[in-house]
Amino acid sequence: MEDKENANNTDNEMNPEVEHTFAAPSYHFASNHDPNEDTGVYETNQKFVSSMLDRTMPTLLVSGGEYANLKELELENVTPLQFPFGQGGPKQSRRTRISYLECFKLYGRLSLKQFMRADFLLILNHMHGRLRSFNKAIIKCKSQNCGTTLAEKISTLDINDLN
Repeated sequence: MEDKENANNTDNEMNPEVEHTFAAPSYHFASNHDPNEDTGVYETNQKFVSSMLDRTMPTLLVSGGEYANLKELELENVTPLQFPFGQGGPKQSRRTRISYLECFKLYGRLSLKQFMRADFLLILNHMHGRLRSFNKAIIKCKSQNCGTTLAEKISTLDINDLN
């Protein structure tokens, strides 16, 4: 059963070439086998079961798509294995306020296997280091030397002073 076309359920194409092109990311497993219901991406049930028992997961390669803005990037959206319900990230409001830096340290000390994975720790270490370097730069710019701040001295530099 379909409604008759009207202004509320019909859209006019503005640029048909663009609207019929799909540029979503493509996902490929590192193995040559397409996943199926019985064996996943493995050739046989034995390999699938041994992988589950050893807790070794297949490698998933992602290519294409749009890049995320790092300022808007939320850790729980990037790492669904660590935050399966999309909650518990550093930006979530808590009864007791905790800084992002302390939250990153806590995630690094958790003994749950999903938080001990190298891919998660690499992302976490990058975010932690970026935040620490940003905070350190602010402190250095606010510190005073001879009565003026470093930021004031930098603002008076000329292009010839940099050469």
